[in-house]
Amino acid sequence: MARLRTPIVLLLAICAVASCVRTRPAPTGVNVPPVNMDAAAIIARIQAHPVPSSMRAVADLSLQSPFYLGSMTARLSHRRGDSLLVTLAARGLGIQAGRLLVTRDSFFFYNRLAREVTEGAGGDLLPGLFGVENAMVRLLGLIVPDPVAAWEVQVSGTGYLLQDTVRGLAYHVDANRWRVITMEDRLPSGELVETLHFSEFSPFDGVSYPRRITYHNRFADTAAQLYIRSLVFKGEIGSMRLDVPPDAVRVTTVPPG
Repeated sequence: MARLRTPIVLLLAICAVASCVRTRPAPTGVNVPPVNMDAAAIIARIQAHPVPSSMRAVADLSLQSPFYLGSMTARLSHRRGDSLLVTLAARGLGIQAGRLLVTRDSFFFYNRLAREVTEGAGGDLLPGLFGVENAMVRLLGLIVPDPVAAWEVQVSGTGYLLQDTVRGLAYHVDANRWRVITMEDRLPSGELVETLHFSEFSPFDGVSYPRRITYHNRFADTAAQLYIRSLVFKGEIGSMRLDVPPDAVRVTTVPPG
């Protein structure tokens, strides 16, 4: 699966007098990142955040993909490394429109209104948020740059920019939270392929997670924006079945390429 990027708008304080810039104290509660911090130390800070074993969420989802286009309310249930179930309903009406079940090697989308099931191998037609192996970290803003990659490090605003120019990857890191806020993937030509952006962080169970997640993959013709309204990590997750009626029409997809 591809990776990601998207430009980050940074707040710059501009002072006309150079001495003013040198003596002005940093805003309260904002970390000024050390200039000499290397990639290993930055990644270690990011890795310090624990990844939950399961989650349930209610979110507003806007989705553009080869198998669905529209805005809806999404109820997500996920066990890390296991299945992911998303129930989709018409926003504000509560009428169930469909269900998406993603396993390690397949996905199944039941369009309840059309009584049709789209199924396929792998996740080539899915937004990068919903791959079982990395859904937890992508939905919760807990992605970590590859610790063994050869990262170039730059100070950027109140954070860092980690770049692997060989693989075309870049991670924008917020040094106040020690979280990746934008991940980007580019072709050798510099053309942007995939982006993942996290914003509007809020506390859930005492830990800060992004409420808004924005994803785009140009080559897969897929884009998604998720705004999380509630997030629960405790309690058992019930049935992960798709519950498709026997008379539903089945359509098998062929991954692009």
